[in-house]
Amino acid sequence: MSSLTNMSADELSKLLDEYGIKHGPVVDSTRGLYERKLNEAMSKTKGVKPASDKTFYREEEEEVTYVYRSPVSSSSLFL
Repeated sequence: MSSLTNMSADELSKLLDEYGIKHGPVVDSTRGLYERKLNEAMSKTKGVKPASDKTFYREEEEEVTYVYRSPVSSSSLFL
């Protein structure tokens, strides 16, 4: 996609975030790599841009086990 080459570093960074691609700063030495990764991600989704709302949450029930122990008196330690 030639439109990626016309994007600013900020725009490219935001697009990487939207596709969930981990990245560092977009600079001359990394730009080509990030453009290739974006092209690959976009071709897998056939150009459909992922949803922009990034609200993720997880609901899970946890089982909590409480263990009650009687306190140990100091006099019983030295018997």
